[in-house]
Amino acid sequence: MVDNPLKDNRFSGDPRWGNIPETKKLDPRWGNVLSKAESSASKDEILTPYQVRPLTPEENSKMEETSHDPKQLEVTRQLLSKEEFQPTNLLTIGERKFFVGKIINRGYLVMFYEDPTTKKLMPRIIDHTSSGKSWRSTPGIHGSISKGIGIHYTQETKPHMNIIRYINWALVNGHEAEHRGDTMETYFSIKQPGAKNQPEFYTFDKEIARYDDKGVLKQLQKYRAGGLNSGKVGEHTNLSEEFQNFDFSTPELKAFLPNFADLPVATDILAETDYSTNPISLKRDAVRLETYPAQLNGRPIEWVMAYDREGRVWIERIVFLDREVNSYGVMPEVIDSGCLTSKPFDYSHQASERNGDYLSWDNGREVDITPLLDNLLPIQQFRKARGIAPYRTPGAVRRMTIENAKNFDELKLALAKVRWKKTMSDWKKSGGDLGVWWNDHLAGIVDRASNSESLDNFPEIPGLKDAVERIRKSEFRSIG
Repeated sequence: MVDNPLKDNRFSGDPRWGNIPETKKLDPRWGNVLSKAESSASKDEILTPYQVRPLTPEENSKMEETSHDPKQLEVTRQLLSKEEFQPTNLLTIGERKFFVGKIINRGYLVMFYEDPTTKKLMPRIIDHTSSGKSWRSTPGIHGSISKGIGIHYTQETKPHMNIIRYINWALVNGHEAEHRGDTMETYFSIKQPGAKNQPEFYTFDKEIARYDDKGVLKQLQKYRAGGLNSGKVGEHTNLSEEFQNFDFSTPELKAFLPNFADLPVATDILAETDYSTNPISLKRDAVRLETYPAQLNGRPIEWVMAYDREGRVWIERIVFLDREVNSYGVMPEVIDSGCLTSKPFDYSHQASERNGDYLSWDNGREVDITPLLDNLLPIQQFRKARGIAPYRTPGAVRRMTIENAKNFDELKLALAKVRWKKTMSDWKKSGGDLGVWWNDHLAGIVDRASNSESLDNFPEIPGLKDAVERIRKSEFRSIG
C-alpha cells in the first residue's frame, strides 16, 4: 500500500486548494494498487488504487493472432495491426477485463473487451474532453462525437474511475504513442444512436438504460446539463435563482446528498494533458477528485466532486455502486442527475448569458459556468466543508465591469463580457465572426496596454481607455 496522494503535493499548503483531508483507508472495492516497482519510472507516483497488470506472453501472442483472425471484426484487426494501438496491460474492473495500451496523441485510449459469447474483441475508445476537464467513453462519432443516447449529456459516457486512474498512470509514465490520422473518424464512425445497420462493434444502445428514480430528482431534471440556454430554459428564467431554490429537504434527497464533513473514501488527481507540460505531471494545474458515499432510493451511490487550483468546483459524476460496468467501461444504469452534473465549461450556445453567472473562455466558443453551479446547495456544502473559497461569488460576474476591475484577471473577464455586444463596430468589421473579433481585438488588450501604443488604437469600449491608463500607472496587479 502506498502513501497519501496529497501528502507531498506542492499545492497542499495553497489556500486556493482548501483544507486537504487525510484519506480514509483505501476502499477495497477498487482492487489492488500498482506496485512501487511498476511505477518507479514515474516523475509523480500514481498513489491511487486500481487493479492492472502487464499482459502475459500468452496474452501478447493472443493479440498477435487476433490481428490476423478472419473471425474477428475487421476494425479490430486493423487496430491491432498498428503498433500504437496494441494492448500492453490488462485492466480489471469487477468481473470485466479490458485490454488497454498507450495513450494516443494525449487525447485517446483505445481498449478492447472480449465478448464472452462470441469471443470477439470489441474495440472501445476513451477520448479527452477539454470542456469537461475529463475523459469519456464515447460510442463513436457521427458528425460529432457521440455523448450517448440522450439520457444525460455528461453521465452516460463517464468511464469508471479505474480507467481514469490507468490513464493517469500512462500519462505520467510516458506510456504514449503517436498516430497519424483521425483515430475517431477512421475506426469509430457510427450512425446516429438508434439507427439500424450500425457497425458490429457498436452495442451501446443495448448496454445502457435510464434509472427510474421515482421522481426523486425531478426538480433537478427540469434544467438539463448541456441545455442551459435561453431557448431551453426560457428567455426570462434566472438560472441562478432557480438553482438556489432547489429543495433538498425531503428524506429521499437528504439521503441522496453526501456528508462532505466526512473524509472522502478516495482521492485522485487528474494528470494534465497539455503538450506544453513536459513531463506530464499530476501536480501542475491538476484537477482534484474526491469520492463520497450516499444513497438513492436505498441503493448505494457515490459522488465524485472535482475542483481545480483556481477554486472552480463541479460534480464530476454521481453513479451507482451495485452494478458492474458494461463493455464500454461505464455504468449500465444511468442516474439522470439533471443540471447537478453539468460540465464546468460549456459551449456558449448551450449556456444562456441572460441572468446567469458565467465566465468567458476559449475565444468565446465556451464559457465557464462554475459560478452558476456555485448556486447549487451540494456545491455550497462541499465548499464549506473543504474551505474552498468560490472562484467567483454568485452574482459577481454579472456585476463585474471594466470600471470596477481590480486586477488583470477581473479586467479580462469584464472584457470577455462585452464581447457579446453585437453592435460594436470592431465586431462588424470582422465580417461577423465573433471568434475572430475576440481574438483580434480583445485577447491582446492587456498586453498592449503595457506599452506606449496610442489609445486611439483600442476598441471603443466604455471604460477601456481609463483602464489602460490605470494599467500604465501600475494600478492593476496579477493574481495568477
